[in-house]
Amino acid sequence: MKWLTAIIAIIVLGLVGLGIAVQASISNVQGMTLNGDPNHFLIQQVIYFVIALVVCVALAYVDPGFWTRKEMVALILAFIVLALLSVQIPGIGKTTKGSARWISLAGLSRQPSEFVKLMAIVLMAWWQGRPGCRNGTFKQGALIPLVALGVIVFGF
Repeated sequence: MKWLTAIIAIIVLGLVGLGIAVQASISNVQGMTLNGDPNHFLIQQVIYFVIALVVCVALAYVDPGFWTRKEMVALILAFIVLALLSVQIPGIGKTTKGSARWISLAGLSRQPSEFVKLMAIVLMAWWQGRPGCRNGTFKQGALIPLVALGVIVFGF
């Protein structure tokens, strides 16, 4: 199993390297035009990669049981609701082209829906893998998860 993890890591690092190389070759004119620095977008891409790598390594050391504790599930659910509602708060929510889908904090603009997608995956994995789960029934295995995802998707 460890060799499979190593192969996947090599493939991912190869794709990241290819993406950074492409970014370096195509973004210098746009970087110079918009920011006065031909390496602006390349540096930004490398910084985001390093942050993502640190987060991935840190999360690899977290015990999987941590995510299945009821307190953590409740925290994830609260995060989803707060993140999706935050776009409607004046001063935090940012309207772009008539749509309020961004939050702006400390000069950074992000779409909370990107984080919500990951949290929804963790939430659905918890639901399907919890002890005593009866996923064989339509209600437990499909209806309740679909309603929960529907509330997230259509409710906000």
